Amino acid sequence: MHKPFLKGLFAVLLLVSGRAAAQADQEAIMQIGHLLNDALFFSDKYITPATDAAVYQSVSGWITTPKKRDLWEVSFGLHTNVFFTPQRDRNFTINNSDFTFFQLEQGTSATVPTALGNDHQVYLTGTLGNSPVRLETPQGIDMETVAYPYLQGALGLWYGTDLLVKYSPKVKLKKSDYQVYGVGLKHSFSQYFKSLEAKK
Repeated sequence: MHKPFLKGLFAVLLLVSGRAAAQADQEAIMQIGHLLNDALFFSDKYITPATDAAVYQSVSGWITTPKKRDLWEVSFGLHTNVFFTPQRDRNFTINNSDFTFFQLEQGTSATVPTALGNDHQVYLTGTLGNSPVRLETPQGIDMETVAYPYLQGALGLWYGTDLLVKYSPKVKLKKSDYQVYGVGLKHSFSQYFKSLEAKK
């Protein structure tokens, strides 16, 4: 999530937590609970499209051939992956009725970007005790397509199993980075069916 948004939220929580502890103010404790609920609601809407896209991209392209490799056979490949951010995943609508602590500074509803969206921002306001709270919603990466190269290698092991390794350099996404890397295993099941093996 956007760092200034989190820092502002954390500072507000520290301020109110200190007051609540010092004054044992039941109302302040309730307000903190409402604030946390709103933060969780907004965070889920904001970050979920990006985490979904990251999962889809990290699991793609692992299998480049159905054939099993010979023992200790090594292969390397340089690949490129491109993903497009669908319009439906680039923004979402928030309404005052969605929140128990915050309200929109202007209007009763607004369309704000997800982590994959543009740089449009609105202000959310609330009151903790007698202290006004004003937070700016985070921006998105404002990119319709994201492309990155990655290196993938495979090593043939025993019994029709391959060890797979994938690594990509960090890709700059506005104020954050995106990187894919991992290790996996591939096992050939067709070797147990002679009719399938004969067709290869």
